[in-house]
Amino acid sequence: MKVLVLYLAAMVLLLPITPCARVDAAELPSSKMEHVNDIQNLFKAHGLLLNQIIEAAYNNKPQTDIDIIKNALLSNAQDIATYLTYFCGKSAGQKFEPLFDNHISLGGEYINAVKNHLPTEEITQKALKNGDDLAAFFYELFPTISKNVWQKMWEDHVKMEAEQADAYFQNDIDKGLQLKNASLVELQQLSTLIVEGIKQKIK
Repeated sequence: MKVLVLYLAAMVLLLPITPCARVDAAELPSSKMEHVNDIQNLFKAHGLLLNQIIEAAYNNKPQTDIDIIKNALLSNAQDIATYLTYFCGKSAGQKFEPLFDNHISLGGEYINAVKNHLPTEEITQKALKNGDDLAAFFYELFPTISKNVWQKMWEDHVKMEAEQADAYFQNDIDKGLQLKNASLVELQQLSTLIVEGIKQKIK
């Protein structure tokens, strides 16, 4: 995210997370509030990059090509962490980034397992646990939105990622593209919840 230049170097897993502080809208510069919806483009980019890395693996692209996409995914995670820092404080960004990096890493492990006809059950369980951790993180940040809603959002996202990879490596590209589009819709809903949570904190 070009407008936000903070870079989150710390990868701290045990920082306490408190709900976004309630503030008066008059205290926020207008330029800041102009970027409250940026999260929607950031999560859309996550979904598009995910599809690119699945397609690259399916088409046996060189590892260098796959690494470029993976690095873009990790850079996107930094941008989302920067967004959360911008609106919710440094500890929010520092807590989020390693959780989302793990989400990306597990997605890569799942794709490799499916491609090489290896068991996926353990990776799936780890990915779902990571999704629960992300749901708990966002619930702590925005407790006015039900924890069950966050849990369903992240569980659906993890499952759609896996199903998309499965479809490609079963040579069902049409289904894979349908799941890509469904995932983008779900990510838009997820990012809308984040925007809603932030706006609820603004009087």
